[in-house]
Amino acid sequence: MGLNSRCICPDVLEQFINDWFFIYTENDTEAFFDVQWQLVDVGVNYIVVRRFVADIGGTQTAILFCNQIVGLAEAPPGPMP
Repeated sequence: MGLNSRCICPDVLEQFINDWFFIYTENDTEAFFDVQWQLVDVGVNYIVVRRFVADIGGTQTAILFCNQIVGLAEAPPGPMP
């Protein structure tokens, strides 16, 4: 699924909340932090994602604006704590 310069976050992504993805952003050749992220929330022009991080014993949360996202690729669930 590719997203290019148009925010379709609420219309398309709400059905994928709690699913896991690799996220590709503008000006990057690798997935965001090269790990899979779980979609937590979808706003009008942003998404909220999280991943589990063993080193901190919890989760890391990120907010990405839709216009920075160029693609999402379905991924297996990330490592759980």
